[in-house]
Amino acid sequence: MPDVIDKISAEAQYRKLESIIERGNSDKIAFVELRQILESIYKSLAESATVNLSGLFARMQYVHSRILLPSRLPALANRLRAKCNQIIHEADVKIYTDDLKIGIFTLTGLISALSQVEPPPGISAYLVGYERKENTAFPKAGKLDLLGIVQEWSLVKNAENSPTGLDISLTDESGDTCTVHLLNDMRHNTVGRIWTTLHKSLWQYATIRFINLAPIADQDNSYKSTPDTYVILEPDFLVDASAIAECFSNESSHPEIFVISKMCREPSSAKPLAGSAVNTILDELILDPTQEYNDLFRKCLAASPISMVALGIEAATAMHKQIKDIHLPRINKYCRELEGSEIMLEPSFISPTYGLQGRLDILAKKQGKYSIVELKSGTPPARDVWKQHHMQVIAYNLIIKSCFGKEQMDFSSIFYSASSADHLLHHVVNICSLEQDLLMCRNRIVGILHQLSENPAPFFQWLKCPNIQYKNPFHETKSREITHLLNNIDDHEFEWMLSQVRYIANEVWCAKIGSTGNPNHGIYGFSSLWKEAAEVKTTDYELLTDLTISSFNQNTIFLTQSQTDLVSNFRVGDVVVLYRKDIPVTKQEMIRGVIRGLDERQIELCVRGGLKNNRKFREPAQWSIEHDILEASLYSPLSSLFIFLQASREKRSMFMGISKPLMTEVCLTQDYIQDLVLKIDAAQDYFIVQGPPGTGKTSGLLTSYIRHQYENSAKNILILSFTNRAVDEICLNLQRIEIPFIRTGASQTITDNILSEMIAGKRFAEIDQVVRSNRIWIATLQSCNAWYLDLLGMIDMHELIIDEASQIIEAGVLGIISKIPKVVLIGDQNQLPPIVIQAPRAMEFTHPDLHNSQYSFFNQSLLERLYKCSQSPGREDTFFMLYKHYRMHQQISDLILPFYNGQLQAVTDRQQQPLKSITSTQHELLSHRIAWINTPPSASYHYDLRQADVIIHLLRMLVDAGVVTDPATEIGIIAPFRAMIHALIKRLPSEFQDISIDTVERYQGSERSIMILCLPLQGKNDVRAIESLSSDGTVDRKLNVAVSRAKERIYIIGNENICSLSPHYHNLIDKIKAQYFYITDRNLLPDY
Repeated sequence: MPDVIDKISAEAQYRKLESIIERGNSDKIAFVELRQILESIYKSLAESATVNLSGLFARMQYVHSRILLPSRLPALANRLRAKCNQIIHEADVKIYTDDLKIGIFTLTGLISALSQVEPPPGISAYLVGYERKENTAFPKAGKLDLLGIVQEWSLVKNAENSPTGLDISLTDESGDTCTVHLLNDMRHNTVGRIWTTLHKSLWQYATIRFINLAPIADQDNSYKSTPDTYVILEPDFLVDASAIAECFSNESSHPEIFVISKMCREPSSAKPLAGSAVNTILDELILDPTQEYNDLFRKCLAASPISMVALGIEAATAMHKQIKDIHLPRINKYCRELEGSEIMLEPSFISPTYGLQGRLDILAKKQGKYSIVELKSGTPPARDVWKQHHMQVIAYNLIIKSCFGKEQMDFSSIFYSASSADHLLHHVVNICSLEQDLLMCRNRIVGILHQLSENPAPFFQWLKCPNIQYKNPFHETKSREITHLLNNIDDHEFEWMLSQVRYIANEVWCAKIGSTGNPNHGIYGFSSLWKEAAEVKTTDYELLTDLTISSFNQNTIFLTQSQTDLVSNFRVGDVVVLYRKDIPVTKQEMIRGVIRGLDERQIELCVRGGLKNNRKFREPAQWSIEHDILEASLYSPLSSLFIFLQASREKRSMFMGISKPLMTEVCLTQDYIQDLVLKIDAAQDYFIVQGPPGTGKTSGLLTSYIRHQYENSAKNILILSFTNRAVDEICLNLQRIEIPFIRTGASQTITDNILSEMIAGKRFAEIDQVVRSNRIWIATLQSCNAWYLDLLGMIDMHELIIDEASQIIEAGVLGIISKIPKVVLIGDQNQLPPIVIQAPRAMEFTHPDLHNSQYSFFNQSLLERLYKCSQSPGREDTFFMLYKHYRMHQQISDLILPFYNGQLQAVTDRQQQPLKSITSTQHELLSHRIAWINTPPSASYHYDLRQADVIIHLLRMLVDAGVVTDPATEIGIIAPFRAMIHALIKRLPSEFQDISIDTVERYQGSERSIMILCLPLQGKNDVRAIESLSSDGTVDRKLNVAVSRAKERIYIIGNENICSLSPHYHNLIDKIKAQYFYITDRNLLPDY
């Protein structure tokens, strides 16, 4: 068979196996490492897959069907995966020496077969005489529950050719082929047992779980459904319980409503705002029953000030009265009934067993039993409860049952706070058939989302003429809106929309269950929370653990770190989950929040929605933090896309790059910045500004433009950026020139001008005045998405300015862009691009109207595409590149000149000055601003102690020569991998511990006098991980950012041969050799 793993990668994997053998321990850590090797092999083999593969199990089956391995290896690999899972995730598993040996035997066989590279002598000696044991099987338990990978499926039909069931062939966890016969049960009025419904939702290599199957007598590995069988498609793809429930009406379920609801965005209305207020008031009164109603209502105002003000004073007054007169008495009565119960308010849980997640309103525990109470601010129907509400509680029951066990469950109820009934709670039944209905709807939602990620055309062709009469008025209205829109856009727009939807759906998929094609992202996505071993996540710096809670209040938890030298991939502003370390995350409430403060000792966590269940924090325990995902942010590009499609045909055509934007004539002054301000002002539709490194796009241009508009017009302006840091920088610059503004969200830098502070304690009329009188609004895109439709409903916004626009995917901004007359996009497409999880996919269109619109890859920003459009004749006036830069010495800026067509100009005298002469005792290296220090290939994965020692020696040379007096402020170190950052922190002497060491992604926007770039690489795959190439391959964005952080000097440390596998590093090394300084580490450290 051809070698599909290159020699360098094979040798790197062999070295990892040798390390395990040399350590000699048959322990959990060894099996964590074996699984990592297994994962890396199959991730690389499956990275070109055009189907979504959820986790290692699915990837292995995909690879085995496409690569002919020696017959024994697929089964051995599957058994190794199962054994690793058992050891990693189950307590008290006995590990034998033979377990480790068969694992190393299996991986050695895989590497050898896939690379044609023989194992080194040490591994061969370790395995001498072991070949005869190669078929040792791990024991399999009898199965009533089954997890497998779908291979084939077919409908079972009767003599009348009517479907009566579904046969599914799958590969189980041990690698065996099994058949499951699902037989339709027509005896009940339920869709959850009509298994043929699943036929269109399945796909090859889907993961599927069966619960409560019955074995078929005399047929090996054959099973059939029972009345209480549950089927869960892609169980690691968690679907929100409330979103599934919304798909139900009293008569039926409509899973397409899940997608339709994500497409539709409306300004806030009185009913949902009142419901949110009632929920807040209930929570507050349970926590403190003595609070006054007016104070509570002010808290509700402060939680959604823009949305509430947009309603108007009359609607807000009516809401105030309605809640006080109707809801408040029943809420107070219910609070009194809760006395003696342990209450959890709005707790979040996940259930990978059933593929569900949800945040309950109330979970009450009394006498060891859990009761679910769901608050609804409306009234119930004449009989029973609304089906949507019932199914939401059914979903919560499944989640809590999987968390605490069925025997712990008590009653479930709905609390209709506007009901006039004497009893407060409406108890609801929870039976198997309703749970099956819920899961069937969930499975069909997952099937639709998978179809959208692969080929959305059939779904949207059906939506053009769905032939469904929805009984639910909301469903009917939304469906008609989408159908009308789809039938009124042009053919090229329909094709364009399908491509955008495919990208968005695939990004959702990858965020939830992982991606194989992107080397910078893990293979599990959010599911790593419960699927990946803590040891692996710690090694990958994706877990903060052994934390203790030092204090907490209603909004914030303060945690203390036990390891002061800990390196992690966490930063201020990250959304995270907090959970107890000693309990599986699937068996406890998760605390969801945002990191507001982080240093080597303490973490400040702002709890989303406030901290309402603090009893657990009074017990001594250790805690862990991992990354979270925001469901709203995942799907927001979908609504943005369909808001854009509702814009005028002229605006759609212009932003798709088909028609030209309009400009007015402008008289220039010959002043560099002022003339650019006038050009932007003259644009009627949009203007693109490219700001290369150090050109002052925020402090110079953006600030000057805002001042010009503020002083010379009455325009209202909305300014957005991608990160909180960039938003704060804009705010500081406007404060400096005393221009008033409002900033939404939280800030680590400014205290004035924050909306929440400006309205604190104010009445409605005062808040209304604050909001309506403001002209300049500043926010992150994520924050703005929550309220911009409400703001635009009461304020005429004349211009939108998006800073860092090159870091935002196109679909993420199209909605808001279509709502505001003029847009200014500021950024640099040659620096870091939008962060996407999926592998880059080319966009290909058949319609001729799209052929010249400059679409390339899905991870392209709108700024980059419109920049390309501006290069065509007649559009040059819509774009300008800032070419005067103030940071880099000219010699350093010369390194990145090819990325900017040679147009950058150093402005200051400092940037032209030569270095001071060195003394005869100082190393020649110090007489050069730019140097390449060559080192051997790294011996370890993603870190290199030899390079660390080179850096320490270099730092001491700089300090001893007087080049540097304050290392912490003058020097920065960029490392591509967190393992190298950790190695440097542990190895650097105390006098250098305050030097900033970080990845290039975290360094964008920063600068230092001297930058050191270290590249601990072992082979070709590592080169891919340090690159970020433009769509045409002419720019390496990461290299551009890394080099351009330096003002006076840059030193690059790495292996020339490996780095030269990148054409951009190859050119850089050639230039340094020809014009600057090249040295080997042996010449720098002769005694090493």
